[in-house]
Amino acid sequence: MVSARFFGAGKELDAYLIAFLLPSFLSDVLAGAILQSAMPETAEASRELRQQRELYASVLYTGLQMLSAIAVLMAILSPWALKILASVRSANG
Repeated sequence: MVSARFFGAGKELDAYLIAFLLPSFLSDVLAGAILQSAMPETAEASRELRQQRELYASVLYTGLQMLSAIAVLMAILSPWALKILASVRSANG
């Protein structure tokens, strides 16, 4: 509502919000899921600092790989996804 008040509601604002919020939402959901999935392993890890560091590094590296792959996939599929979103938007008014 604040951005619509200052910038005006219109197609440009809708396009910006879709382009910004969709990838932002997906990255927040996926990054949060990676952290939560590592919690049981962290709890079971021994108190040895070396083993905890190795586990953390493994989770961090795997998460980085997964998020990078998803980002590349989203970049490749974005032209088709935007066409679908635009057709749904134009059909609804």
